[in-house]
Amino acid sequence: MKRHNTHNNRQPDKLQQIENMLQIPEAPSKEDIWNSLEEKIDAASEPVKQRRLYPTLRVWAVAAAITVLLGIGAVLRFTYVSVYCPPGETRQVILPDNSVVVLNSDSKLSYKKFWWPVSRELTLKGEAWFKVTKGKRFTVQSKQGSTTVLGTRFNIYARDDVYRVACISGRVQVSAQKTKKSIILTPAEEAAVTANGEIIFHKNIDLEPVVAWKNGVFIFTATPLTEVIKELERRYNVHIRTEADLNKSYTGSFPDSVGIEKALDLVCKPFGLKFARDNRGNITILN
Repeated sequence: MKRHNTHNNRQPDKLQQIENMLQIPEAPSKEDIWNSLEEKIDAASEPVKQRRLYPTLRVWAVAAAITVLLGIGAVLRFTYVSVYCPPGETRQVILPDNSVVVLNSDSKLSYKKFWWPVSRELTLKGEAWFKVTKGKRFTVQSKQGSTTVLGTRFNIYARDDVYRVACISGRVQVSAQKTKKSIILTPAEEAAVTANGEIIFHKNIDLEPVVAWKNGVFIFTATPLTEVIKELERRYNVHIRTEADLNKSYTGSFPDSVGIEKALDLVCKPFGLKFARDNRGNITILN
């Protein structure tokens, strides 16, 4: 009976295992190496994604820009220049477009200097003579009415409830603030706006008395005496009290260079009125 040699049968299996463990792995080809390098280069060259600004930061940036623009607009739109001519003086004003305004005593005008190229508009309280440079619409606003022109010369009297406009050259439009009624004037025409907003029209007027103040002359034609006294107060910068009946009308002319006492003498004498001046300079008109 033959014996099987199991030891000899297992030996080849162990030798195969040892051989597999000692086997050297096959070296990569050149093509495999280049493909690997290209993949790494492509990965490194991919652009880095930019970070987005947070929405809140964008909102704040837009809000800041709008605030700056609104601030600049407010400066341009609401920065006023005011010119006041005190009693006893007349004053010439040159506007940004070279239009000329001569202010009578105790008169004030205001306008938006930086907004002037957009809108030629000013406000007037008192009396002024205008010589307007041709250009865009030119508007003078007062409590009782407004006057609009394109290029002309005119005179506006706007004191208390009295509003009168006289056209010297060109054409002007006069409008009542209360009723919005309006009228267009041509040279030697005048419009007066009443307290209730009605317009009284006069044509073929004498322009010399209208602009006489600008040349240093008083010219009154059937002017209420109370209005004459107020004009003397403004032009001479004095205060005049009255203890007499001034319900009269005065007609006369004289230069303002005569002084207040001579002026009062010329005004009071035709009515038999007198005046007195104390040591403080106060003046009182007496019967």
